[in-house]
Amino acid sequence: MLVPTGADGVRIDRALEVTLGQDHRVLGKLLHHKNGSTECSMFTYSRQWLERQNSFNISPDLRLIGSSQCQRAETPHQAPFFGTLADTLPSGFAHRVVQRADEQGLLDRSASASVDLNDADRLCAVHDFCRVGALRLRPLGSDRRNNSVNWKLLPRIFDLEAMINAAHAFENETEDHRQLMLLVYSATSLGGSRPKCSFVQEVGTLALAKFPSVFDRYPITRAEVLATYLAKTAGIRVADTRLKLIVNTPVAIVQRFDRATAGGRRHYMRATTLLQAHNGEVIDHHGLLRGMRQCCKNFKADARELWRRQVFKLLINKPDADLHKIDFLHVGANRWELAPAYDLTPGTPAELGGGPRPGARLAGPTDVELLLRAAPDFQVGSVEALEILEQLIRIVSGWSAAASLFAVGMSRNDIERMQPIFDNAHTGSARQLLHDWRSRRRPSARTA
Repeated sequence: MLVPTGADGVRIDRALEVTLGQDHRVLGKLLHHKNGSTECSMFTYSRQWLERQNSFNISPDLRLIGSSQCQRAETPHQAPFFGTLADTLPSGFAHRVVQRADEQGLLDRSASASVDLNDADRLCAVHDFCRVGALRLRPLGSDRRNNSVNWKLLPRIFDLEAMINAAHAFENETEDHRQLMLLVYSATSLGGSRPKCSFVQEVGTLALAKFPSVFDRYPITRAEVLATYLAKTAGIRVADTRLKLIVNTPVAIVQRFDRATAGGRRHYMRATTLLQAHNGEVIDHHGLLRGMRQCCKNFKADARELWRRQVFKLLINKPDADLHKIDFLHVGANRWELAPAYDLTPGTPAELGGGPRPGARLAGPTDVELLLRAAPDFQVGSVEALEILEQLIRIVSGWSAAASLFAVGMSRNDIERMQPIFDNAHTGSARQLLHDWRSRRRPSARTA
């Protein structure tokens, strides 16, 4: 249903009802308007939500009040939506799928008054069943039936071969309309540059399938399963990940951590939303920790977990400072917890030399020594930090043996190609730091 004007007479391009969770608890209404370079949205909480005993502000930038609140896109790279809604926009591979589908006239934009594809169209292009987190959208004034009735169109495990072929055809720009629509239904809900799709498992839960790219120079899907295995062994909370061969193609199957059992959904927020950070902005770790202290139910546990992850990433040559890769899940009473780690693919020389990526960044500490110095900020004692580093190095050093396991299945040639990635400067620096530390702790002959 198209609402022609808002309360102030401004033309409205889209009018949506925002609900929460599997049972569609009504949160409020979202109005969107675009006129030339001006794009904005207005959100108003529903009376039902404001009167609920356990209601909470669904985004840090949305106060729990009855009046309408407006969000404007100040730059071309800023979304015109409040944080947790913007977190569900297609990005990376998903954004490219939506863009190409629109260019070929395959998107249903009948509810939009806009001629050109805008962020509201992209927001609505995401399949309801797959949308990240617990927020859900439907046209304002539509009936209250679950608008994910087309979930049967989503792929199952036996459809993954077709999805691999569709993703590779898309990368080669040779996909047909059927293949593009397969991707529109299942590959628009999650970020990241690599080809992937959501699919329904045999037990009915939602999972993510990550495919090799036609541009890969080493076995990235196997490497991600390997790194996730090492991280879990090192005591890091990770998204459940396993390798599955689909017609001899290695696919990483990742359990969606924003989904609970029996189809439940978990409300989700990126670190960029927590900190209200914009693309290109640089936030130091003190700022991130201040934000976590204010929102996390168990700040100490989450801060310690984050420090362990940052060290581990350095050791696998993945000095990832992208705030989009740090996520939080709502745990009730307006409190949050650090979401499991994911996308732990070991770094490659091409990635490291590719220049800065778009998005907000986490500034320093950028090497092992600086992370050790910053450990107390993360609630990790100085001696304990060195002991944790020693444990992480021991586990990561066993990567080649782990890579040979059936669950990862790397060939000898794969392992040889991975060797320079794991024998990196960060690991060498960490070993030297540990050697110096042990030397200082070792009693001298005179003392003995």
